[in-house]
Amino acid sequence: MNAALANATRGAGLTFHDVHDAGPPRDPLPETHPPVIFRGETGTEAMVEPYDGGPPSPEILFLAKSDNPEQAYKLIGKPSKHLDHHGAGWGSIHYAVTLPRRRRNNETVLTFRAPDPSEARLVAIKQLDKAVVGSYLRRGGHEDPYKEISRMQRLGDGFHVLQCLEALEDDKCIYSVMPYCNEGSLMDNLPWTMSGGTGYPEDEAKALFINILEILVYLERHGIFHHDLAPDNFLFFNGRLVLFDFAMSLPFPREDDGTRYLMRPQGVYGTMPCMAPELYFNGTPFDGVAGDLWGAGTILYSLLTGHILYSLPAPADILFRYYILAGGLRPGLNEEMVEILEGAFSPDSNDDQDNLMAHAMANLNIPPDALEVLIGLLNFNPSARWTLKQTIDSAWVQAA
Repeated sequence: MNAALANATRGAGLTFHDVHDAGPPRDPLPETHPPVIFRGETGTEAMVEPYDGGPPSPEILFLAKSDNPEQAYKLIGKPSKHLDHHGAGWGSIHYAVTLPRRRRNNETVLTFRAPDPSEARLVAIKQLDKAVVGSYLRRGGHEDPYKEISRMQRLGDGFHVLQCLEALEDDKCIYSVMPYCNEGSLMDNLPWTMSGGTGYPEDEAKALFINILEILVYLERHGIFHHDLAPDNFLFFNGRLVLFDFAMSLPFPREDDGTRYLMRPQGVYGTMPCMAPELYFNGTPFDGVAGDLWGAGTILYSLLTGHILYSLPAPADILFRYYILAGGLRPGLNEEMVEILEGAFSPDSNDDQDNLMAHAMANLNIPPDALEVLIGLLNFNPSARWTLKQTIDSAWVQAA
């Protein structure tokens, strides 16, 4: 058995009933790890030594810590990526190379050394406008970049969670420096049917899913509910997936002995095609571990088929209605499934027909043991869903 999964804590085996019966629902635990952000400067004037020798020459570098920096960052040719998902001016992602400090006696100008291109450490620098972020948070926004920096500083090990290498700020912006993951995200790499793919081969899909389970075990051990488990929040780094974008995450309520409590509804936010229905309806207490595990189930479906299972976790979405509410992932037909199919195959429902047929054909290729995992994870009733431990112990995962 995978060693990381074998070391799952007691909390991985808690059922919904266990969490429910532990006590009344609670709010998330208070944030106790503020981010460590140092003063930084952009447009740093410095001397840069060539990596292969020779005298240093003056350069203007993109970013460095203001006081006694150990390194500076020089932009590379890759175009910056603008971030406008919370309105114009939210921020950008820049790509840079790290230049280590070269200390000299009696230096009057900072000196850095250009790295050998074959050994250069590339980074991605997320630059966010403090005024725009502050206005968004004051309006009740849930995506908190300060929380994201804190989580990555506390949990970032480069194996489960992406690291924050350095966090800096000036009067206008905050800068989060992270490793550059040149293989892209799971969203970028997944063989989607819309691009002519059919998902991953079973062994690759299983390996990626086990990687995700390892990350969920790690999060459970540290008491964190990610709240936005989706393909675009996993990056390929050093041959495996790492999780990032913790800006919506919450510390779930629990005791030191591992006892976990349900959380009171916290609002509707996250990636809709990966969101658990109880989070979308926002009317009942929920278990954070179960919420992330649901997201992992929707990702597994995409890994195996190349399809998004549904667009909205609500009855208005016919795929959600058919596969989740009516149990359409299970073999055979029931009355509710037949009723949905009759409506979908009426003359004015061509899009519904195409969607259901495409998913039905893709589902034929899901191995039975993998289908058992999907059915266990994607049960509309939280109290009937598999736990993280049940998923780890499933025949499909154990056969890896």
